[in-house]
Amino acid sequence: MEAHDEHKHKHCHSNTAAAANKSYDEVPPGFDGTVYTCPMHPEVRRTRPGSCPLCGMALEAENGAGEEDQSELKDMTRRFWLGALFTVPLAIYAMGELIPGKPFDGLVSPGIAQWIQLLLATPVVLYSGWPFFVRGVQSVRTMNLNMFTLIGFGVAIAYIFSVVA
Repeated sequence: MEAHDEHKHKHCHSNTAAAANKSYDEVPPGFDGTVYTCPMHPEVRRTRPGSCPLCGMALEAENGAGEEDQSELKDMTRRFWLGALFTVPLAIYAMGELIPGKPFDGLVSPGIAQWIQLLLATPVVLYSGWPFFVRGVQSVRTMNLNMFTLIGFGVAIAYIFSVVA
């Protein structure tokens, strides 16, 4: 049993050891500008905002210095509202049979209804979910699997299944 514990211990830290051997500090010596770092991985340091190569989180300015970059917040807010614009009619139409009186029953044929739902769902999945797909693919490329991997692949598989089914 002791050998099993040792194996388990080595396995748990194998990715950490690999990460420790690779330098994620891209700040040149003597750099005078704002340095951005990952809140979860302080060894990741960059001279520009972006996402952490280990976990995909947005990099933040060290010590709260410099201008706070709001571009990701603005981008995600725009994606949220566009997604909501398509999601509300999609949810109402898809769940219309649960509304008392079934107001949408018989408006269009079932075949056309499926196409309408596909057209409403596609921008939500592809446009609103794009940052999750990009970070999910990045996490697979770097073999630093994280929540973006789970979200990206989960949404992609569910969407593909619903289109094919």
